Amino acid sequence: MWRRYDFAKFRGRSQADRRLLVEATLWLGLARAAILTVPFRWTTRLFALRAGEGDSAMDQPSREIAQRIGWALRVAAVRSPWHSTCLAQALAGTGMLRRRRIPATLAMGVAKIANEPRSLEAHAWLSCQGVILTGADGWEKYSIVAKFTLNRPCGWPQA
Repeated sequence: MWRRYDFAKFRGRSQADRRLLVEATLWLGLARAAILTVPFRWTTRLFALRAGEGDSAMDQPSREIAQRIGWALRVAAVRSPWHSTCLAQALAGTGMLRRRRIPATLAMGVAKIANEPRSLEAHAWLSCQGVILTGADGWEKYSIVAKFTLNRPCGWPQA
């Protein structure tokens, strides 16, 4: 949730950072609403995801933009008035990256909970060229069960 000093920090940021934070908040809201109301197979269509991995090479400016998007999502997620889960952050990141035509992979994994024999824990993370943008906390312990990549619209360069 936003606190008074957060607004002061927000005003002190550059115009580009402020726009990125507002965009991240809007995408997080859309992702959260989709998770709560729409079946996941429709959510993948809504966010233009297809099964598989598809990170392709990208230039340094695109990598820096992707890292800034990851930063904006992490900052906005802890301050949003709703609960922004790892899946919501990863979906929001795919939307933001797609707008900028930056390829990325959304991965979903499960892990056993230590002291509970029949319980699983799920996690989602977004990566771009091997760099984890969202969900970096402990992703190594999860066994990957699904990977999604952005569908390439007309005009995207082929890998």
